[in-house]
Amino acid sequence: MKLVSKKASFLGNMLKYKLAPNYTITQNGILNNITAKEINLLSAKYMDPQKMNIIFAGDKEKIAPTLEKMGYKVQDINSQGEVVEVKP
Repeated sequence: MKLVSKKASFLGNMLKYKLAPNYTITQNGILNNITAKEINLLSAKYMDPQKMNIIFAGDKEKIAPTLEKMGYKVQDINSQGEVVEVKP
């Protein structure tokens, strides 16, 4: 049943976004042939690192020290994406 619903969802998205019937073939061709240089150019064009957030999930006590050493500010957020103040 899960496979059927995934296929139905995929076909629904193809209709919703008006994708060509050979969409997956075209997409695979792009993915198999794109270079790292092209990916870097596209990411520089469409992504602003200053407006991005990186989300990690896991044991904060284990991963926070490494992330902080790398210069990342570690914050707790709730399920609505709001910053949660944690008492030490």
